[in-house]
Amino acid sequence: MPLISIPTLFGVALLAAGFFNPTYSPHERPNFIIIGLTLSVGSLSIARSVMKLRFKKLSELPPESVLTANKKNFEIPNHDITRVEVKKGRIGFPHRIKILTNSERHEFSIIGKKQLERHVRFIHSVLPDKVYVY
Repeated sequence: MPLISIPTLFGVALLAAGFFNPTYSPHERPNFIIIGLTLSVGSLSIARSVMKLRFKKLSELPPESVLTANKKNFEIPNHDITRVEVKKGRIGFPHRIKILTNSERHEFSIIGKKQLERHVRFIHSVLPDKVYVY
């Protein structure tokens, strides 16, 4: 699920119209701002809730079941990992985790500070000398 959805983009466009478009009357501006905020914040909130629910379900499964739970899941053996880079996101941007092997580079996005902290603690426990947090 992408972080920025169509409703979020539409909400941001309405916010911009409400704040910056001089052709709208003072009575019309609050409508654009309220609807824009509702769409933007609401869709991001729903995306976070869905991701939290997925994480909770997957964290309750044994590793073999996690791999087979979704056809997009794949295994990266620990001995193949050369480096794990964690880049903290700024407001409005997700956190990023890059897993580097000798032949591949995998990049993942994480929403939420608590989830990022959980992931970093786990990765440190498994690969303490290969994790770099920026």
